[in-house]
Amino acid sequence: MHIIQYYKLIKEIFRTTNNPVTVLLYRAGIINETKISTKNYGLFKITGDWENTFIFNLIYSYLVNIPPEIKPSKEDITVFRNFINDILIKKDTITVDNLTFVNNNTICTVSERLTDKYNVTLNVKDKVVLDLGANICDTALYYAKDGAKKVYSYEASPTVYTVALKNLDLNPQYKDIIEIHNIAISDKKVLHLPIEDDTFSAITSEYNDTTNKEIVEVKTITINEIVENLNGNVDVLKLDIEGSEFDLVDNTDFSVFDEMLIEYHSSLTGISRNVITDKLENQGFNVEVLQTAYYDIDDFGLIHATKN
Repeated sequence: MHIIQYYKLIKEIFRTTNNPVTVLLYRAGIINETKISTKNYGLFKITGDWENTFIFNLIYSYLVNIPPEIKPSKEDITVFRNFINDILIKKDTITVDNLTFVNNNTICTVSERLTDKYNVTLNVKDKVVLDLGANICDTALYYAKDGAKKVYSYEASPTVYTVALKNLDLNPQYKDIIEIHNIAISDKKVLHLPIEDDTFSAITSEYNDTTNKEIVEVKTITINEIVENLNGNVDVLKLDIEGSEFDLVDNTDFSVFDEMLIEYHSSLTGISRNVITDKLENQGFNVEVLQTAYYDIDDFGLIHATKN
């Protein structure tokens, strides 16, 4: 995290808490325990052990993804507090928004789904969705819950894919809608990716440092090949593949989609998001670039595209 992100994090802590100085002292490691007094969500006690540091980061990943002008409803506040409390009491599984997930390190990604409605939501009702970079099947389950006709999901990490299958098993009502594959999205024939654990799919990126990490060979497929296999029967694209999105731009026909949400990772690749936005505009899309949390918009963010 470079200096601009630190500045934005500090700004967000002051915006979202009643005791920002104490929270910053904890975040800096100067004190080992604190109570985070949030402005909308009440009090959370955080201690210095790893699990509660994880909770601290989880709380902030949630708080900073809600735009400042929006005040969450009482129902949303209750949902989030119950979500955090269930993690703290170490339930084997956690149910949120009528969806059930394995309670391990991967649960952090579910907090992003709780804030999606405050930022941008894809119109998936009765649509065929490509969920590329499926992570733990969280987005796919939400798409199915929101009425998607079919969701085709692809996840590169073998360990994260295993968690995704468990989460799909925990939600059997959507098994006929969601189809998950352990295949990376790339125009290369095969990828050799670093694997650490099942915490984040972000660790499974060809752009990450491979020093002292296990390397796994992963099969690949391109977006064009998936579309061809489905006879062009696709409507919506969600793309979050940790930097590889830039490798696909030149050879991908995005015009088959009605709507897209693409997460770009310029900080990993050194490539400007304009490579993607220019291509989409040339293929007839209205394009909106959205900032995510306290990240610099030139480094990391979302591209939302809809057909003209």
